[in-house]
Amino acid sequence: MLFTFQGGPREGSLSLPPSKSLVHRKIILAALAPSGGEVYLSEISGDIKETINLIKSLGGKVTITDTSTGFHIKISPIQKNI
Repeated sequence: MLFTFQGGPREGSLSLPPSKSLVHRKIILAALAPSGGEVYLSEISGDIKETINLIKSLGGKVTITDTSTGFHIKISPIQKNI
C-alpha cells in the first residue's frame, strides 16, 4: 500500500514492537539491581518469556500484570548467596 502525504504538520501515534535486545537487558539488569525494577511492554514475545523464566529459575520474582495498554512486568532482585 502506498501513501502520499502533502507537506505540513502531522499528528498521531504509532505502536511499534519493543526492541527485544533492550527488553532482555532491562529485565536482566532489574533482576540484578538491589531494588529490582519494572518494564512496560505492549506485547511479550516468546524470547522475552524465556528471559523471564531464566530470572525466575535463578531466584528472582517476576509479576506480570495485563493492563488495557499492554503488560506491566515487575521484577524483584535475585537474592545473593553470601
